[in-house]
Amino acid sequence: MRADLDKDGRPDIVAVLRGADKRCVIGHDRGAGPLDTNPRVLIAAVGAPAGYTLRVVNAAVIPRLEDPYMDDPLGDDGLTVSAGIIRLRLGVWRSMGGWGTSTNTLSFRWDGAHFRLIGFDRDYTHRGSGETELFSANYLTHRTKVTTGTIEDETLGKVRWKTLPARAMPTLDTIGDALEFAESQR
Repeated sequence: MRADLDKDGRPDIVAVLRGADKRCVIGHDRGAGPLDTNPRVLIAAVGAPAGYTLRVVNAAVIPRLEDPYMDDPLGDDGLTVSAGIIRLRLGVWRSMGGWGTSTNTLSFRWDGAHFRLIGFDRDYTHRGSGETELFSANYLTHRTKVTTGTIEDETLGKVRWKTLPARAMPTLDTIGDALEFAESQR
């Protein structure tokens, strides 16, 4: 997709590339269809006077699909760009082997040298108990908001605010597996 990520008026590119190795497409007798375990690479390149300058090549941020009972974490709307912010949305849903389901969104903005993590949001539901948790971290203001409740109660549950210690946040090229990062924020 094209967007102006660095606010210089030139079109920039963000894309997810997926391997095509047939040996990484595994047949199995569980779940739906063959399991495509080919790795995906997230790239970001900024426009330059004579083409593009590659700024990010990350083969770890989008986890490989290795569980036949788990939906692909990167859905059709998994990568978006708005107002120069790259948003990576990864879901966790298992048809067997886990009660929890979540949607995890990581937001990155160009800081002049790197695409730095500026926000993280998680919407978690325990399918057995119905407990819910909405977690939102704004790393620019160093604040988090956690709202807990249940799927049975339509009103907002308990809200807690917390101040985070000031620290350098990961960049898109160093963050590693985004779902592991999401778990570290629990």
